[in-house]
Amino acid sequence: SASAPASPGAGRRVELRVGPTVLGSAPIDADAHAQDVMLEVPREAPSKAALHVRLTGADAIAEDDDAPVVAAGGALPLAVIADAMTSQVATGGPPPVEQAFAALELDAQVRPLPTLPEHPDELAAFAGVLVDDAPGFTPETRRGLAAWVEHGGVVLLTLGPRAAAAPLGAGFDPLVPGIVRWAPSPAPGIDPASAPLLGPSVGGLAKLAPRGRAGIDPAATVGADVLARWTDGAPFLVRRPLGRGAVLALTLPLSTEESDLALRPAFLALLERFVDATRARGGTRRIEVGDAFTFDGFKDITVRRLAEGGGSARPVPITRNDGRPRAEPAVAGLYEVALDGDTSTRVAAIAEREIDLRPRKVEPPARSADLGGVASSIDASPYLALALLGLLAAELVVRAIGQRRAREPAAS
Repeated sequence: SASAPASPGAGRRVELRVGPTVLGSAPIDADAHAQDVMLEVPREAPSKAALHVRLTGADAIAEDDDAPVVAAGGALPLAVIADAMTSQVATGGPPPVEQAFAALELDAQVRPLPTLPEHPDELAAFAGVLVDDAPGFTPETRRGLAAWVEHGGVVLLTLGPRAAAAPLGAGFDPLVPGIVRWAPSPAPGIDPASAPLLGPSVGGLAKLAPRGRAGIDPAATVGADVLARWTDGAPFLVRRPLGRGAVLALTLPLSTEESDLALRPAFLALLERFVDATRARGGTRRIEVGDAFTFDGFKDITVRRLAEGGGSARPVPITRNDGRPRAEPAVAGLYEVALDGDTSTRVAAIAEREIDLRPRKVEPPARSADLGGVASSIDASPYLALALLGLLAAELVVRAIGQRRAREPAAS
């Protein structure tokens, strides 16, 4: 990113480097404030961990002209597999889950798919996958999906009547071991006290009006975390670690004909936690300074900021917000993240709005005097002064009259 426009003819370029060696470069428009530049990494380039890009030429902020290169960044790629016929809403439009992702604006690139890819290579383009009420998976699809999860993927499976009616040979093992059953729900909703992860709106899930619910075998909860329970204690949301990734199993589908889950505010919190879990496992390696790396489901967490020029790394403290571990990078740079022994690198970058020094037009609503704790007022000083002056004059008149009446008896 260019921090400020340079003068015409300044010859600004973006250079791909390994140390002082330039591997490639591309020009930047002289009047550009933000611009996308494509640079090809040569095949003979050394380890990508040593790559960095440098902005040449003159600009206003020289400290942000060098940045490390990471293997993945940008919007979080997510795949959504949902039947538009069974999950449609009366108001029309795409399925509720796609509308919810669009409303949340989580910097996620959602791609609807008709079916789940069978091979891990096809799934490698995504960091997270959401499958709504799938009728089981074939053995080949299960193997491919499990291999993708083991390499760091996160999948959210919603189990409904179709999942319980899987054809012969289809199932969910090893993602969700055992048999999935569908039956009427004896509970009206979930216990809010069992789901603090869903935030303050979890109370809306106490009454979901479910037509039924999926039942999973006890084997599916062995070694897993039950993140939410029905009011009768049955699992509602289960998180199962699998390799470097995780499987989230929800015992309700997202169809509005089966329950009110997709119409509750806590449903948005559920999708946000799914995105956070995907990011925590390396789904996105670039965030802005001021945001936080979240690490749901990990026990041994270490974050260090790597110093430029080979200096000593500085540890970053791990804090907890609502029981969720997180690390907040205070400065831009390259960070090393170790999660249960698996090490990767991530980047904290400066937000584009902070390096764009162009004057911005102030919107008319921002000019209101009610903003910033300022309230409109009327200066009553002149009126108060006149009132005091009138009282003083009245007092002088009353005193003069009193003194005159006191002199009259004395004179007589």
